Amino acid sequence: MIQFFLTDSLYLNGEIVDEHKVVIHLSNGQDIVAECNKFNLEVPSEAKRWIIDGHLNIGNLDDDKRALCEYIAEQLTGKHIIFRSKGADTVADAQDEQDTATTGHKVIYAYPEKAHEKFADSEFIGVGENHILLSNGKTIDTNQVLRDGKMYYVVDGQWFTRLNYAHTYFRQRVIELLTGSRIIFHKQRPVPDICGVNGMACRAKGECNTAICSYCPVAENFFAAKNGVNLIYAI
Repeated sequence: MIQFFLTDSLYLNGEIVDEHKVVIHLSNGQDIVAECNKFNLEVPSEAKRWIIDGHLNIGNLDDDKRALCEYIAEQLTGKHIIFRSKGADTVADAQDEQDTATTGHKVIYAYPEKAHEKFADSEFIGVGENHILLSNGKTIDTNQVLRDGKMYYVVDGQWFTRLNYAHTYFRQRVIELLTGSRIIFHKQRPVPDICGVNGMACRAKGECNTAICSYCPVAENFFAAKNGVNLIYAI
């Protein structure tokens, strides 16, 4: 159960310690320990389900994926992204900076200082067209598009039918643009045989948009270069 909900859903390899604990081995040699209280009948049903490295608590499956991916990105880049402006919540600022001081990670506030007092990044995606400025000067465009009676959410050119998917991708892009790194949540896989040695006979050169491009390192490098980020394989 743990492997299904936590590791397989992220294409990560996990070593199951017991029925409540799994260890994930990252590519930088670090281990992440995930404990599940899902099967503890003494835990209220509304309680957080996962404890990651003893302190990161997450709940439902969508939150599992997003929170764990963001946490792994922090461990691999050494940069902790805070999704607000510095000074918007001084108490939270102090706590976040104290928490990261022990790890040696760098705190990066996602949005320019004094850009807004309070900010929920999902609001930008779900309302009209927006040109969002990040704290390092880079920007992300979001939009709502009604097409054939169906609402779509667009984040940096990627289209989504569900707001929560768009929101997750938005946060992923913010982290990429602020850290300069894209985390790939699987091992680097070989180029498909049909595409030749090291992709010399790539069947979708300059597009990388065929079915066999999925998880192809040629395609992963192509899109990373296109988006201006470098790749880090998580495992």
